[in-house]
Amino acid sequence: MAFAGTGKTTTLVLYTKAKPDKHFLYVAYNKAAQEHAELHFPDNVECKTLHSLAYEKVGSRYKHKLKQLKIRTIMKTLPDVGYPHARTVQETLENFISSADDVVKVEHVPERKYGKDRSHSYSHEYKLVRYFKIYQLQSPVLTGFDYLLIDEAQDCTPAASAFLLSQKCTKILVGDPHQQIYSFRGARNALQEVESSNTFYLTESFRFGPEIAHVASSVLKALKDIQEKTLEGVAGEVLDEKCSKQLNVITRTNYTLFNEAASVCHAKEDVKVGFIGGVKSLGLDRVHDIWKLRRAGSDTAKVKTLDIKDKLIKHFGTFPALEKYARDAPDPELLSKIKIVEMHEENLDEIVQLLKSKAVRKNHSADVIFSTAHKAKGLEFDHVRVAEDFLSGLDSGLYLDELEDDEKNLLYVAVSRAKKSLRLSQKIVNLIHLQKPCVKCKSQVVEELIVSGEGFFCRSCARSNFPYLESLALEQSAFCTFSPKLNPVGATRVDFEDF
Repeated sequence: MAFAGTGKTTTLVLYTKAKPDKHFLYVAYNKAAQEHAELHFPDNVECKTLHSLAYEKVGSRYKHKLKQLKIRTIMKTLPDVGYPHARTVQETLENFISSADDVVKVEHVPERKYGKDRSHSYSHEYKLVRYFKIYQLQSPVLTGFDYLLIDEAQDCTPAASAFLLSQKCTKILVGDPHQQIYSFRGARNALQEVESSNTFYLTESFRFGPEIAHVASSVLKALKDIQEKTLEGVAGEVLDEKCSKQLNVITRTNYTLFNEAASVCHAKEDVKVGFIGGVKSLGLDRVHDIWKLRRAGSDTAKVKTLDIKDKLIKHFGTFPALEKYARDAPDPELLSKIKIVEMHEENLDEIVQLLKSKAVRKNHSADVIFSTAHKAKGLEFDHVRVAEDFLSGLDSGLYLDELEDDEKNLLYVAVSRAKKSLRLSQKIVNLIHLQKPCVKCKSQVVEELIVSGEGFFCRSCARSNFPYLESLALEQSAFCTFSPKLNPVGATRVDFEDF
């Protein structure tokens, strides 16, 4: 069990070096993790992703079929099927592919129509996992390895667990159950599914010091009632003039990420912004096409004259038809973009161009980097500000124990990305019962809490205590979320729904 920043990779590297006569297979959760591992592990370790293992044996035969299965393709195959039904077919197949089952079962069908949504996974991983399912169904046996190192075991799908845990060699599972954030894809915590001979805990974080560790532990205590074997920060990092001046803003949803990025771009004329996954990950072209469709109203003739490039958006003909499909399906990704368009309708064209013009290709040259918590997982940054849209279900009247663990874990992931300073709104401070007075002025923090190796600061004292961090734009104007009071571009409302 390895908590955030506790050196799990270093521990595994030392373990493999201590057994030079043994052959290890390290299974990474993505290509970036595999490449990082290859730089650090010794020669007796082979580093692979699950999908590279499957591609070598199965996927290479299907090179011509690795494109994403689109809803329009399903509709062409099943001519009498409408968009909502096609979406159900797509999700049924995705749920089956994530499962350990041999055949498609009724349990794989989303139960939306009956008042409950069983849907877990979404299509952006589909082209990768479908040939892995074929591989898993063949019950392959890995040979030539004495040990199997399974990283991020808390986010294994049942299909992945069935394959990995069936191997005969010694298996070492590594992960953090509090960073399980992919249940919606069908992931299950493999750490809890095995009867281990030994369990070891890594609790000392080398990423940050005791102050940020205290915040992360407060999240676990307040949200999950975890009070034993929690984080201890031993990094000893402090703020100084040599540290990075780059700020990283982590949000729960893409909707909030769009608002935060637009606000910063408008507030600071010369700002350079970056996005984990690149600016293309925002889907700005699709947002723009939805905006064009909405501006056309119900005039189908006018829609035909518009330069709408997205085939899905163009197919619906009118905005109400598109919105009905997105809600009936439901399609969270599309609903999020529709929500952006509705909020910024009068100025969306200007905002999209603004974001594109200020986005840099290489994130190391950005002043501010934006990321959702899902994309930030596995990364670390010197300075982090956590947005307010986490645990939004509480704003809708849900009780804490009614929230999914994934939602609680996402806040833990977000706060544990910070190395040197962490910024939290008063809302989050209250949620995790972190009542800390400013170490300088001794007043109770009422707006924003800045956590660093020097202690807990209010915004005003942080600005005066760390003047060299002025480029982080500590002033409120650069961090305002669009709202009727603060939005200089013309927003009309703020509504944090969980899209």
